Amino acid sequence: MEEETCGKTIKKIKYVKKNAVITFTDEEELTLSINTFAHFYLYENKTLTRTELEDIARIENLDKSKSYCVNILSKKVYTEKEIRQKLSARNVNYIDVNEIINYLIDNHFLNDSRYANIYAEEYLRKGYGENKIKNSLEDRGINEDIISTLSFDKKIEEEQALKLATSAIKKYVKNKSKKETLNNIEKTLLSRGYPANIVYKTINIIESDMPHDEETILKAQIEKYIKARHLDLGEKGNLDKVIRHFLSKGFKYEDIKKNIKED
Repeated sequence: MEEETCGKTIKKIKYVKKNAVITFTDEEELTLSINTFAHFYLYENKTLTRTELEDIARIENLDKSKSYCVNILSKKVYTEKEIRQKLSARNVNYIDVNEIINYLIDNHFLNDSRYANIYAEEYLRKGYGENKIKNSLEDRGINEDIISTLSFDKKIEEEQALKLATSAIKKYVKNKSKKETLNNIEKTLLSRGYPANIVYKTINIIESDMPHDEETILKAQIEKYIKARHLDLGEKGNLDKVIRHFLSKGFKYEDIKKNIKED
């Protein structure tokens, strides 16, 4: 009896584009997607109880959320975790989120395995190594079983690592010692996620071919360092300060002493 009192009676139904617009006897309107409308047996003069209206509202919100997900997945590939986060941000409840996720998976809109393969291929081309790619996929919610099935072309990884190292040489070689240059390149490759064996193989390749006039670099850097700090090498402690600085940069002690004297 209470539900009947709180119900609404359908006065008119009209169709506008892909929606059904229901007008109740109190002139309130309710716009439903065709999917939601087809889900219920709705007709003019039918009285809907409060429970039925709540069910209609839930199914309509569910349909809108499904459409939203299909729309964004048609433009960009997302992981299941990312879709769950987006739905939660839209205040979709946990039960409905699970239903939407199952719908997306069953209809091939959502596929974490496909996402992982696309992501790995793309970021390998961008110069990232296996370890970085796997960690990034884990952060995006891809489970370990899927990640473990990925295969990485070692030849491509080695080529990309060498390309990145060769580019990095230009950045460091002009004002760093050979040792510091190689250390920085090693850190760069490791931070990009390349496996240690590929990193050390790359370092060995570039070390033998690396153009490096260390003495000229050292002399210029010593002059710059002393001038910038207005150091008088005759004052106590300043000479040791210069030596310690350039030792920390990977230069040899005898070369530092030699260039300070020449300076």
